[in-house]
Amino acid sequence: MADALTTCWSDRALDALRAAPVVPRTPLADLSPTRELDDELYELTGRRGMPVLDGTTLGYPATLDAPTDECAHGRCLWGTGHTRIHLNERGDGTWETSDLGTTISWRACVELLVLRQQYRSWIPVLVCKDALPTLPRRWGRDLAQALGLGTIDAVENAFGDDDILCWDSHFLTRSIDGAARILERCNSLGFCASMPAPDAHVSFVSDIEQQPAQGRLEHLHRGTGDDEVVVSIVGRDLIRQQRMFRRHVMEALEATPTRVERIRRHPPALGSDRLREYFRHHAIALPAAPPHAAESAGMVGSPEALRLLGRTLLLRPGEGNMWLGLWRIEDLPEAARRAAPAAIAVARGAPKISRSEWPFYRWGDVDMICIGGGPEFELYLCDATGAMWSCDVAYGHFEFVGGDVVSWLERLAFNAELDAMGHTSALLTIPLQAWGELPEYLNVPLIRECSDARSWLYVSAAYAIWESSPTRGIPVVEVRARSSRELISIVKWARERWGTTKVAVSGEDEMTEELAGAIEAEGIRILDGETGGWKTVSFWDG
Repeated sequence: MADALTTCWSDRALDALRAAPVVPRTPLADLSPTRELDDELYELTGRRGMPVLDGTTLGYPATLDAPTDECAHGRCLWGTGHTRIHLNERGDGTWETSDLGTTISWRACVELLVLRQQYRSWIPVLVCKDALPTLPRRWGRDLAQALGLGTIDAVENAFGDDDILCWDSHFLTRSIDGAARILERCNSLGFCASMPAPDAHVSFVSDIEQQPAQGRLEHLHRGTGDDEVVVSIVGRDLIRQQRMFRRHVMEALEATPTRVERIRRHPPALGSDRLREYFRHHAIALPAAPPHAAESAGMVGSPEALRLLGRTLLLRPGEGNMWLGLWRIEDLPEAARRAAPAAIAVARGAPKISRSEWPFYRWGDVDMICIGGGPEFELYLCDATGAMWSCDVAYGHFEFVGGDVVSWLERLAFNAELDAMGHTSALLTIPLQAWGELPEYLNVPLIRECSDARSWLYVSAAYAIWESSPTRGIPVVEVRARSSRELISIVKWARERWGTTKVAVSGEDEMTEELAGAIEAEGIRILDGETGGWKTVSFWDG
């Protein structure tokens, strides 16, 4: 069979498959959704096993151990390791990958893995994109042609010479001279180059000083916002990338023939092991706030936590990044600076929140300070008691999110675990009559690090319960379950135990319809909970 297949492949790929390291083929191979593809590769390795190319294991057992969400909705995980490769729902052999391209035939995918393996050196992949605002946009192939790279048989839209390989917007080079050619051409043509290097080891230091390129070559890219990226070649055995924010180095990436290392400042030393690990992965610490800004910490209820938080950027892929801590308004990310409101309407019948001198706000007789924000119109306010409030000016959302800065951050760190538990029901909100009674009734344990004097979080596989007593408004308990139907018994319990006559429900219509009917059948009035955010006393009296 192998002889009949060789006409489908380049000699380069055949040689690599014959020599590739392999993993044993699972006894369950007959059940693989990619069996025909796996059979072909198995034959081409001389029936030794499934090949490992460029650090990526192909075929089963990747599909065997894949998380459910990676083998659902017509997707099948086919490669794991350095690159994750998915088969799309189309049956014509079209693939999507993390860094090979979004549409590529499976044979071209294997051919490209072989090429990358042959070109890979100690120099990380350079991703080069058009930085000019003019149209039409230029692509990696345009830069490749400017470098004099030729087309490569068997892989569409891939280019190379003896030293450089290009596919999509990615460039690999075998030598420091090749890296210099790429950066010089980026400089002259207006492309921006960066080194993602996702596998780099992360180390932490007290501070990071901006370092010059020492005369060899420097490539600077200024982004559309506040970021800059500087890629430098130093001598013949060091390539360095510095990501800058407002002239401050956020992180440095250094690659040498013996190491690839990402260097950041020590993250905030706050909270539990979970929160500290979350910060290690997601927090970028900047130099401390100027003295007059730091003095603001003494005017709120969590001064020590704010001093430790300093000025931090929180990287949240897929959610949008956050800024945290004590910032002067002129130092904020550009989008956050433009969006910082002078006044916030929070709810009917409640006073507006008005801004005085940044970062101070006042809500009636309650003093507040802004200590964080999201990518667009989100703000996080800490009041004089230390309680935390979230508001989204664009959508009119205003919520009490915790009684303490650290417990609120702990909840951010816990969110991924919480989301994975699948509490997908509507949100049920009930006026709280006695702390801890509902969790005790449902046998749901307390998450102590995510709790404080004003809010307690309880979580089990079946329920997520948050009891809170905000600075303004009445105490409430919010509950989610695996399905809205499971909330019905909670409403009955609250009526019998607490004499509850009103509840608030929020969620999609299909979630709330059955629940609303069951609640009304119990003679309990349903209030529109909208987003489940903070409500005035008059809301519950209405």
